[in-house]
Amino acid sequence: MRLPAFDDAAEKNTNMSLKLPTIWMNVTTTANWNRPAVGIVRVEQSLCAALQLIVPESRFKQCVWRDGKFVEQFEKLNLPDKKARSKIEEKSDVMRTVDALLPNSPAMLPARAELHRALQALLIEQGIDEDGEDTLLLSIPVSSEAQALESGPTCGDVIVTVGTDWDQAYNNEFFDMRKRLGLKLITCCHDIIPVLYPQYCVADVARQFKEYFTRLLWSSAGILCFSEQSKRDLTWFSNSIGAPYRTMIGGHISLAPLFLTPQFWPDDR
Repeated sequence: MRLPAFDDAAEKNTNMSLKLPTIWMNVTTTANWNRPAVGIVRVEQSLCAALQLIVPESRFKQCVWRDGKFVEQFEKLNLPDKKARSKIEEKSDVMRTVDALLPNSPAMLPARAELHRALQALLIEQGIDEDGEDTLLLSIPVSSEAQALESGPTCGDVIVTVGTDWDQAYNNEFFDMRKRLGLKLITCCHDIIPVLYPQYCVADVARQFKEYFTRLLWSSAGILCFSEQSKRDLTWFSNSIGAPYRTMIGGHISLAPLFLTPQFWPDDR
């Protein structure tokens, strides 16, 4: 299936007064993964690569969950899609500084992201010194009250999250993100096997997944289901607990961009 294109000029002509949302791809799972990529990690990376190609650069960002909130992931991930890799710009002086200070390895990715964020927040200008070397001019606050500026999703923005969300602390904040922060969450249902067949689960895994999918249904603007069967199963579960209607799309990951247009979002309930 061909992915829908996003055109900045067309969007501006549609409604000049409408503030178009930023699309944030949650890459927390990939950023913290230091083993060979499994299916869910590859799904997160592939969807990120696809969105990076079709969403205007000014409206697409990656984010990770850190210190109780989503913050921008400045260091872009090594994505598997060749077209996406070719689109990534040449490394900035900030990125080259990060490379010089920390090794580019999966285990160091969180530390590299923090260093990149700090350098970006403190950066005044980039230049060349008297020896012809690239330099960064930083403004480092000395006040104990000074805090580095962090970029993250704001009211009206869209967060696309398809990783191991059930195992992440941020899934407990989904409803608050929707109601208090005004964020639109596009979430994912791989399957609901632990809910359907609790007898095959160890410990309280079945209970945890039932609570997780309940939060998903009450918090999401839309849910991407990985198959039509998963969509039917989740619809059944939604009806059984009396959750409000949520737009669900099942069958293929390439359908995810359909959720990035407001006509697919239900009224806020």
